Amino acid sequence: MKHWGRVKIRYELKQKQVSEYCIKKALKQIEEEDYIKTLNKLAKDKYALLKDDQPLVRKKKTMDYLFYKGYEPELIREVVEAIISK
Repeated sequence: MKHWGRVKIRYELKQKQVSEYCIKKALKQIEEEDYIKTLNKLAKDKYALLKDDQPLVRKKKTMDYLFYKGYEPELIREVVEAIISK
């Protein structure tokens, strides 16, 4: 619903004192394909929104935004590089 990544979901569930077993079980239910699609959409939307900035600034701001949303750094890097190379 809020388009959070696995890192933020895990953190928020720990804050609510959900057991590690339940957290792992819940994260396994996230479909990888849907997860990547959501990440791609968020990255494209954010990158397009920052059209007034320089390319490196746009890249940095997009990556920071996705990191804040709780996505894994290696996935963020892959997705943002793919968007820039197009």
